[in-house]
Amino acid sequence: SLDILDELFEQNFIKNPLSIPAAKLLMLNLLNSMIKTLYEISLYCDDAFLGKLNPINRLLNCQQIVDIKVEMREMIEQVCLYIHSTYKEESYKLEDTITSFIEEHYIDVNLNISLIGEKLEMTPAYMSRLFKERTGYGLLDYINKVRLEKAKVLLNENSYSVQEIALKVGFVNSNTFIRSFKKAEGITPGSYKKMPSLTEDV
Repeated sequence: SLDILDELFEQNFIKNPLSIPAAKLLMLNLLNSMIKTLYEISLYCDDAFLGKLNPINRLLNCQQIVDIKVEMREMIEQVCLYIHSTYKEESYKLEDTITSFIEEHYIDVNLNISLIGEKLEMTPAYMSRLFKERTGYGLLDYINKVRLEKAKVLLNENSYSVQEIALKVGFVNSNTFIRSFKKAEGITPGSYKKMPSLTEDV
């Protein structure tokens, strides 16, 4: 960001000098774009942070171009630090929120990335990227993992048919369930169901 700022000053204030008011307006627009980006990537830009940043007064009080550059560098550094600390905190919260949501809604056959994003008011791309960084799983892979773990519990109970279990854990049909299960476990649900439980006496 600071390299971009240096280039911006080179182009607008050294090669083609702007007036002080025009320079202030340009920098305010730049800061405004940065703050809007915080909202777009779901980082809540709270009033306390904006109050501390105080960009309008800081720029209005500048008398020279060099003062504007100094203030801009400091404010950009503050914004970058805020993004870094908030992103880290948000990533932990987001992981818990998403995993809890999936645990509560895995039975829904329509559960997907778009639906989770809509319900949690997050952009799917940002949410997916952050979740994978935290867990190592893609969201769809994690949903599938949860469903298969729930299915194994039901298979061990020996109370339901494969078709019933498929529907109980959110698969559209038994064929999709069987393919997913075999890919993950190496055997079909029917074969897994016939295996002796680990809790049974040998």
